[in-house]
Amino acid sequence: MKGLKYIGILLAFCLTTISCEREDETRYPVQGTGRPIVFNVESEWPEICKSAIKDMDDLKNAGFDILATWHKDPDDSWYHEDDSYPVFGPSGSPVLYQNESWVCADEQEWQTGYYNFAAVVPASEFECRQSSSFLKSKNEDNTKVDYTNILTLDLGDDGFSLSTTDKTKSDQVDLMYAFYNENNSTDEASAVKLDFNHAFALLNIRLGTQNGLSFASQQIFVTKVLLYGIYDTIHGDLKFRQEMTINNGTQTEVVSTNIKDLLHNASVSMQHNPFYFAQYSSGAGGFKYGDSTINLVEGLLVFPETLSNDTPLKIVIEVYHSNVRKEVSVEIKSGEWTAGSTNTYALVVDPGIFDEP
Repeated sequence: MKGLKYIGILLAFCLTTISCEREDETRYPVQGTGRPIVFNVESEWPEICKSAIKDMDDLKNAGFDILATWHKDPDDSWYHEDDSYPVFGPSGSPVLYQNESWVCADEQEWQTGYYNFAAVVPASEFECRQSSSFLKSKNEDNTKVDYTNILTLDLGDDGFSLSTTDKTKSDQVDLMYAFYNENNSTDEASAVKLDFNHAFALLNIRLGTQNGLSFASQQIFVTKVLLYGIYDTIHGDLKFRQEMTINNGTQTEVVSTNIKDLLHNASVSMQHNPFYFAQYSSGAGGFKYGDSTINLVEGLLVFPETLSNDTPLKIVIEVYHSNVRKEVSVEIKSGEWTAGSTNTYALVVDPGIFDEP
Protein backbone atom coordinates (compact mmCIF):
# COMPACT_ATOMS: atom_id res chain seq x y z
CA MET A 1 0.00 0.00 0.00
CA LYS A 2 1.34 3.42 -0.89
CA GLY A 3 -0.01 6.59 0.57
CA LEU A 4 0.75 10.14 -0.50
CA LYS A 5 -0.13 12.84 1.98
CA TYR A 6 0.00 16.42 0.76
CA ILE A 7 0.45 19.08 3.37
CA GLY A 8 0.30 22.65 2.15
CA ILE A 9 2.61 25.06 3.95
CA LEU A 10 4.42 28.30 3.54
CA LEU A 11 7.47 26.75 5.12
CA ALA A 12 5.63 27.47 8.29
CA PHE A 13 4.55 23.98 7.12
CA CYS A 14 0.79 23.88 7.36
CA LEU A 15 0.33 20.77 7.20
CA THR A 16 1.87 -12.77 13.02
CA THR A 17 8.74 -48.35 22.28
CA ILE A 18 7.69 -51.51 22.19
CA SER A 19 5.86 -53.03 25.09
CA CYS A 20 6.84 -56.54 26.31
CA GLU A 21 3.40 -56.88 27.85
CA ARG A 22 1.44 -56.17 24.67
CA GLU A 23 1.64 -57.06 21.03
CA ASP A 24 1.77 -53.46 19.77
CA GLU A 25 3.22 -52.74 16.39
CA THR A 26 6.91 -51.91 16.56
CA ARG A 27 7.63 -48.20 16.14
CA TYR A 28 10.72 -47.39 14.17
CA PRO A 29 12.86 -44.27 14.53
CA VAL A 30 12.55 -41.40 12.14
CA GLN A 31 14.03 -42.34 8.79
CA GLY A 32 14.98 -39.95 6.08
CA THR A 33 13.53 -40.02 2.63
CA GLY A 34 16.91 -39.31 1.05
CA ARG A 35 15.61 -35.98 -0.26
CA PRO A 36 17.15 -32.89 1.31
CA ILE A 37 14.96 -30.00 2.32
CA VAL A 38 15.68 -27.20 -0.13
CA PHE A 39 14.42 -23.65 -0.32
CA ASN A 40 12.82 -21.44 -2.93
CA VAL A 41 12.28 -17.77 -2.28
CA GLU A 42 9.54 -15.64 -3.77
CA SER A 43 11.08 -13.50 -6.50
CA GLU A 44 8.29 -10.98 -7.00
CA TRP A 45 8.60 -8.07 -4.61
CA PRO A 46 5.92 -5.55 -3.62
CA GLU A 47 6.02 -1.83 -4.24
CA ILE A 48 7.91 -1.19 -1.00
CA CYS A 49 10.98 -1.19 -3.23
CA LYS A 50 13.11 1.49 -1.61
CA SER A 51 13.74 -0.54 1.55
CA ALA A 52 17.14 -1.97 2.46
CA ILE A 53 16.14 -5.37 1.11
CA LYS A 54 14.29 -4.45 -2.06
CA ASP A 55 14.96 -7.32 -4.47
CA MET A 56 16.33 -10.84 -4.78
CA ASP A 57 19.96 -9.72 -4.97
CA ASP A 58 19.65 -7.94 -1.63
CA LEU A 59 18.11 -11.03 -0.07
CA LYS A 60 20.89 -13.24 -1.45
CA ASN A 61 23.43 -10.97 0.22
CA ALA A 62 21.54 -10.93 3.54
CA GLY A 63 20.61 -14.63 3.83
CA PHE A 64 18.00 -15.82 6.32
CA ASP A 65 17.54 -18.01 9.39
CA ILE A 66 15.21 -21.00 9.09
CA LEU A 67 13.35 -22.73 11.90
CA ALA A 68 11.06 -25.73 11.50
CA THR A 69 9.04 -28.22 13.51
CA TRP A 70 8.19 -31.71 12.25
CA HIS A 71 4.93 -33.30 13.40
CA LYS A 72 4.03 -36.97 13.25
CA ASP A 73 1.20 -37.92 10.92
CA PRO A 74 -1.57 -39.35 13.16
CA ASP A 75 -2.42 -41.80 10.39
CA ASP A 76 1.17 -43.13 10.39
CA SER A 77 1.87 -43.03 14.13
CA TRP A 78 3.50 -46.47 14.36
CA TYR A 79 6.45 -45.29 12.27
CA HIS A 80 7.98 -42.62 14.48
CA GLU A 81 9.19 -42.40 18.06
CA ASP A 82 8.54 -38.69 18.51
CA ASP A 83 5.37 -36.71 18.15
CA SER A 84 7.33 -33.67 17.02
CA TYR A 85 10.83 -32.20 17.08
CA PRO A 86 12.73 -29.08 15.96
CA VAL A 87 14.19 -29.90 12.56
CA PHE A 88 17.11 -27.46 12.67
CA GLY A 89 17.49 -27.32 16.46
CA PRO A 90 15.73 -24.91 18.81
CA SER A 91 17.51 -21.84 17.41
CA GLY A 92 17.27 -22.73 13.74
CA SER A 93 19.98 -22.58 11.11
CA PRO A 94 21.34 -19.92 8.73
CA VAL A 95 20.61 -20.31 5.04
CA LEU A 96 22.97 -18.54 2.63
CA TYR A 97 23.00 -18.20 -1.12
CA GLN A 98 26.05 -20.04 -2.50
CA ASN A 99 26.86 -21.44 -5.95
CA GLU A 100 23.50 -20.42 -7.41
CA SER A 101 21.39 -22.11 -4.70
CA TRP A 102 20.24 -21.64 -1.12
CA VAL A 103 22.46 -23.70 1.22
CA CYS A 104 21.38 -24.54 4.76
CA ALA A 105 24.23 -24.86 7.27
CA ASP A 106 22.33 -27.72 8.96
CA GLU A 107 21.02 -29.66 5.98
CA GLN A 108 18.17 -32.05 6.80
CA GLU A 109 16.15 -34.65 4.90
CA TRP A 110 12.42 -34.70 4.52
CA GLN A 111 10.59 -37.06 6.90
CA THR A 112 7.09 -38.45 6.55
CA GLY A 113 4.78 -36.09 8.39
CA TYR A 114 3.79 -32.45 8.61
CA TYR A 115 5.97 -29.34 8.93
CA ASN A 116 5.82 -25.78 10.20
CA PHE A 117 8.55 -23.51 8.79
CA ALA A 118 9.41 -19.97 9.90
CA ALA A 119 12.15 -17.75 8.49
CA VAL A 120 13.61 -14.35 9.33
CA VAL A 121 15.82 -11.92 7.38
CA PRO A 122 18.60 -11.00 7.82
CA ALA A 123 20.38 -14.19 8.97
CA SER A 124 21.84 -14.32 12.51
CA GLU A 125 20.69 -10.81 13.38
CA PHE A 126 18.43 -12.04 16.18
CA GLU A 127 18.12 -14.88 18.67
CA CYS A 128 15.11 -16.75 17.35
CA ARG A 129 12.81 -19.49 18.56
CA GLN A 130 9.73 -21.15 17.16
CA SER A 131 6.69 -22.67 18.78
CA SER A 132 4.08 -24.46 16.75
CA SER A 133 1.17 -26.84 16.83
CA PHE A 134 -0.50 -29.17 14.38
CA LEU A 135 -3.90 -30.84 14.46
CA LYS A 136 -5.38 -33.22 11.92
CA SER A 137 -8.99 -34.27 12.09
CA LYS A 138 -11.21 -36.04 9.63
CA ASN A 139 -14.56 -37.61 9.11
CA GLU A 140 -16.04 -39.65 6.29
CA ASP A 141 -16.18 -36.75 3.91
CA ASN A 142 -13.47 -34.35 4.93
CA THR A 143 -9.95 -33.91 6.32
CA LYS A 144 -9.09 -30.75 8.23
CA VAL A 145 -5.56 -29.62 9.13
CA ASP A 146 -4.79 -26.76 11.52
CA TYR A 147 -1.35 -25.19 11.83
CA THR A 148 -0.21 -22.63 14.38
CA ASN A 149 3.23 -21.14 13.85
CA ILE A 150 4.86 -18.55 16.15
CA LEU A 151 8.22 -16.94 15.41
CA THR A 152 9.77 -15.12 18.40
CA LEU A 153 12.72 -12.74 18.17
CA ASP A 154 14.60 -11.93 21.38
CA LEU A 155 15.42 -8.22 21.11
CA GLY A 156 18.04 -8.34 23.88
CA ASP A 157 18.64 -6.08 26.84
CA ASP A 158 19.04 -2.97 24.71
CA GLY A 159 15.97 -3.59 22.61
CA PHE A 160 15.71 -2.95 18.89
CA SER A 161 16.08 0.54 17.45
CA LEU A 162 15.34 2.03 14.04
CA SER A 163 16.70 5.52 14.78
CA THR A 164 19.63 6.61 12.64
CA THR A 165 22.00 9.50 12.01
CA ASP A 166 23.41 7.70 8.97
CA LYS A 167 22.26 9.57 5.88
CA THR A 168 22.38 6.31 3.89
CA LYS A 169 20.28 4.56 6.59
CA SER A 170 22.64 1.56 6.28
CA ASP A 171 22.45 0.91 10.02
CA GLN A 172 18.72 0.24 9.84
CA VAL A 173 17.65 -3.43 9.80
CA ASP A 174 14.99 -4.22 7.23
CA LEU A 175 13.35 -7.05 9.17
CA MET A 176 11.45 -9.57 7.07
CA TYR A 177 9.73 -12.84 7.96
CA ALA A 178 8.01 -15.77 6.25
CA PHE A 179 5.92 -18.82 7.17
CA TYR A 180 5.35 -22.04 5.27
CA ASN A 181 3.52 -25.27 6.13
CA GLU A 182 4.05 -28.56 4.32
CA ASN A 183 2.06 -31.78 4.18
CA ASN A 184 4.68 -34.49 3.56
CA SER A 185 2.45 -37.38 4.65
CA THR A 186 2.86 -38.92 1.20
CA ASP A 187 6.63 -38.20 0.92
CA GLU A 188 6.18 -35.94 -2.06
CA ALA A 189 7.46 -32.63 -0.64
CA SER A 190 10.24 -30.98 -2.56
CA ALA A 191 11.01 -27.37 -1.73
CA VAL A 192 10.06 -24.94 1.02
CA LYS A 193 8.59 -21.91 -0.70
CA LEU A 194 9.20 -18.72 1.27
CA ASP A 195 7.42 -15.46 0.53
CA PHE A 196 8.93 -12.81 2.80
CA ASN A 197 6.96 -9.94 4.29
CA HIS A 198 8.34 -6.62 5.54
CA ALA A 199 7.78 -6.10 9.27
CA PHE A 200 8.12 -2.32 9.18
CA ALA A 201 6.86 0.61 7.13
CA LEU A 202 8.66 3.18 4.97
CA LEU A 203 8.66 6.95 5.27
CA ASN A 204 9.38 9.44 2.48
CA ILE A 205 9.37 13.22 2.85
CA ARG A 206 9.40 15.50 -0.19
CA LEU A 207 9.92 19.23 -0.34
CA GLY A 208 8.63 21.27 -3.25
CA THR A 209 8.57 24.93 -4.21
CA GLN A 210 5.36 26.84 -4.19
CA ASN A 211 6.12 28.65 -7.43
CA GLY A 212 7.22 25.47 -9.25
CA LEU A 213 10.70 26.78 -9.95
CA SER A 214 13.81 24.73 -9.25
CA PHE A 215 15.63 25.12 -5.95
CA ALA A 216 18.88 25.87 -7.78
CA SER A 217 17.43 28.73 -9.78
CA GLN A 218 16.25 30.33 -6.56
CA GLN A 219 19.46 29.49 -4.69
CA ILE A 220 17.53 27.73 -1.92
CA PHE A 221 19.31 24.83 -0.19
CA VAL A 222 18.44 22.44 2.63
CA THR A 223 21.03 22.38 5.40
CA LYS A 224 19.33 20.19 8.04
CA VAL A 225 16.61 17.55 8.37
CA LEU A 226 15.48 16.37 11.80
CA LEU A 227 12.69 13.89 12.62
CA TYR A 228 11.47 12.99 16.09
CA GLY A 229 8.39 12.34 18.19
CA ILE A 230 7.74 8.82 16.87
CA TYR A 231 8.74 5.51 18.49
CA ASP A 232 12.39 4.61 17.97
CA THR A 233 13.17 1.54 20.16
CA ILE A 234 11.07 -1.48 21.12
CA HIS A 235 11.91 -3.91 23.95
CA GLY A 236 11.03 -7.50 24.83
CA ASP A 237 10.14 -10.38 22.49
CA LEU A 238 8.88 -9.52 19.04
CA LYS A 239 6.42 -12.17 17.84
CA PHE A 240 4.91 -13.06 14.50
CA ARG A 241 2.04 -15.56 14.51
CA GLN A 242 0.50 -17.55 11.68
CA GLU A 243 -2.71 -19.56 11.94
CA MET A 244 -3.60 -21.63 8.91
CA THR A 245 -6.48 -24.00 8.33
CA ILE A 246 -6.87 -26.30 5.33
CA ASN A 247 -10.41 -27.63 5.31
CA ASN A 248 -11.66 -29.76 2.45
CA GLY A 249 -9.08 -28.19 0.15
CA THR A 250 -9.88 -24.61 1.16
CA GLN A 251 -7.07 -22.69 2.85
CA THR A 252 -7.48 -19.77 5.24
CA GLU A 253 -4.62 -17.90 6.88
CA VAL A 254 -4.28 -15.19 9.52
CA VAL A 255 -0.91 -13.57 10.28
CA SER A 256 -0.47 -11.19 13.21
CA THR A 257 2.26 -9.50 15.24
CA ASN A 258 2.64 -7.99 18.70
CA ILE A 259 4.48 -4.86 17.53
CA LYS A 260 1.66 -2.58 18.62
CA ASP A 261 1.72 -4.16 22.10
CA LEU A 262 5.47 -3.54 22.34
CA LEU A 263 4.96 0.10 21.39
CA HIS A 264 3.18 0.69 24.71
CA ASN A 265 6.58 0.40 26.43
CA ALA A 266 8.72 1.65 23.57
CA SER A 267 11.09 4.61 23.65
CA VAL A 268 9.98 7.78 21.92
CA SER A 269 12.49 9.86 19.97
CA MET A 270 13.14 13.39 21.22
CA GLN A 271 14.58 16.50 19.64
CA HIS A 272 17.88 16.00 21.49
CA ASN A 273 17.86 12.28 20.61
CA PRO A 274 16.07 12.23 17.24
CA PHE A 275 14.80 9.39 15.12
CA TYR A 276 16.63 10.75 12.09
CA PHE A 277 19.15 13.56 11.69
CA ALA A 278 21.10 14.77 8.67
CA GLN A 279 23.07 17.98 8.29
CA TYR A 280 24.53 19.39 5.10
CA SER A 281 26.70 22.27 4.03
CA SER A 282 25.01 24.84 1.83
CA GLY A 283 24.46 23.49 -1.67
CA ALA A 284 25.40 19.93 -0.70
CA GLY A 285 23.49 16.86 0.40
CA GLY A 286 23.08 14.98 -2.83
CA PHE A 287 19.71 16.59 -3.50
CA LYS A 288 18.77 17.34 -7.09
CA TYR A 289 18.37 21.06 -6.63
CA GLY A 290 17.70 21.49 -10.34
CA ASP A 291 14.24 20.01 -9.71
CA SER A 292 11.24 21.72 -8.21
CA THR A 293 10.85 18.84 -5.73
CA ILE A 294 13.60 17.18 -3.68
CA ASN A 295 13.46 14.01 -1.56
CA LEU A 296 14.46 15.09 1.93
CA VAL A 297 14.01 11.57 3.31
CA GLU A 298 13.59 8.47 1.17
CA GLY A 299 13.10 4.87 2.26
CA LEU A 300 13.40 5.49 6.00
CA LEU A 301 12.24 2.44 7.97
CA VAL A 302 9.75 3.21 10.74
CA PHE A 303 7.69 1.10 13.11
CA PRO A 304 4.06 0.47 12.16
CA GLU A 305 2.19 2.92 14.35
CA THR A 306 -0.69 5.34 14.49
CA LEU A 307 0.28 9.00 14.73
CA SER A 308 -1.48 10.97 17.46
CA ASN A 309 -1.17 13.99 19.69
CA ASP A 310 1.03 11.90 22.01
CA THR A 311 3.26 10.52 19.24
CA PRO A 312 3.21 12.91 16.31
CA LEU A 313 5.80 12.96 13.56
CA LYS A 314 7.76 16.18 14.08
CA ILE A 315 9.75 17.45 11.12
CA VAL A 316 12.36 20.17 11.44
CA ILE A 317 13.98 21.56 8.30
CA GLU A 318 16.60 24.26 7.97
CA VAL A 319 16.86 26.04 4.62
CA TYR A 320 19.49 28.48 3.41
CA HIS A 321 19.30 31.39 0.99
CA SER A 322 21.60 34.40 0.55
CA ASN A 323 23.36 33.91 3.89
CA VAL A 324 20.03 33.61 5.67
CA ARG A 325 19.01 30.42 7.46
CA LYS A 326 15.43 29.61 8.33
CA GLU A 327 14.48 26.71 10.61
CA VAL A 328 10.85 25.67 10.61
CA SER A 329 8.95 22.71 12.03
CA VAL A 330 5.83 20.68 11.29
CA GLU A 331 3.78 18.24 13.36
CA ILE A 332 1.76 15.46 11.75
CA LYS A 333 -0.68 14.13 14.34
CA SER A 334 -2.81 11.68 12.38
CA GLY A 335 -2.30 8.76 10.03
CA GLU A 336 -1.57 5.05 10.31
CA TRP A 337 1.63 3.38 9.11
CA THR A 338 1.01 -0.29 8.47
CA ALA A 339 3.65 -2.99 7.95
CA GLY A 340 4.80 -3.07 4.35
CA SER A 341 3.34 0.34 3.52
CA THR A 342 5.10 3.34 1.99
CA ASN A 343 4.03 6.69 3.44
CA THR A 344 4.97 9.88 1.64
CA TYR A 345 4.46 13.41 2.89
CA ALA A 346 4.80 16.36 0.52
CA LEU A 347 5.73 19.76 1.93
CA VAL A 348 5.90 23.06 0.06
CA VAL A 349 8.25 26.00 0.63
CA ASP A 350 7.47 29.60 -0.23
CA PRO A 351 10.67 31.50 -1.13
CA GLY A 352 9.01 34.58 0.30
CA ILE A 353 9.82 33.48 3.84
CA PHE A 354 13.33 34.82 3.35
CA ASP A 355 11.87 38.27 2.94
CA GLU A 356 10.46 38.11 6.45
CA PRO A 357 12.34 40.02 9.13
